[in-house]
Amino acid sequence: MARNYITVSFIVGSKKHAIQTKEKLKKINNHNHRNFKKSYNEDLDLRRSKDNIILVGTKNISKDIEKLYKDEFDEAVYNYNQKQKRNDRKIINYLDKVSEDEKKNVAVEMILQLGDREDWQNVSLEDKKKMEQVFKKGLEVLESKGFRVGNAVIHLDEASPHCHIVAVPIAYDFKTGMEKQVSMKAVLDKKKLFELRKELDEKLIDEYNKTYDKDLERRKRDYR
Repeated sequence: MARNYITVSFIVGSKKHAIQTKEKLKKINNHNHRNFKKSYNEDLDLRRSKDNIILVGTKNISKDIEKLYKDEFDEAVYNYNQKQKRNDRKIINYLDKVSEDEKKNVAVEMILQLGDREDWQNVSLEDKKKMEQVFKKGLEVLESKGFRVGNAVIHLDEASPHCHIVAVPIAYDFKTGMEKQVSMKAVLDKKKLFELRKELDEKLIDEYNKTYDKDLERRKRDYR
């Protein structure tokens, strides 16, 4: 019997799965953009990787994040440096500074998915590609919550379509250091995480129903 609901999965990389350095970006890139010829993942068919869809950025996540840092932080770096009387306190490259700071992460990887293997087993590739519109709605939600998306790719070469997102959490009005900084803590505390999950559930399922002309319900969750 067909289910009358669909679930939204939202994973945020943390601790050992966090993107702490620029080097980690290269490893993430290899997986997200399939820079390998063999996989031990039974659900992955590399012959279908050509159908994966890049929503934001390029096939070089490192360069995408470098550009994002330049676009987002150059002005804040300039303003900060103008206030420094000692050259050794000036910031030359903010991305390098964050990468060398053991208390910070240069970016965060998130994964979005609707449904599971059962929901997608009899769906054609062309219909799976329609998830582009659904995941774009998810990116809009993340951007509205303080995550600047540098790279996002939809994997259609596994059992269920899902979207890998590499983003930078950006916060403002700091009293010390730069006025604008990378800060996961400021952007996504426990309360904000619950609010984000709730909004993602609502907007992604609404967009899914509209895209696929369905009327599936949200699986009930306790967001308190």
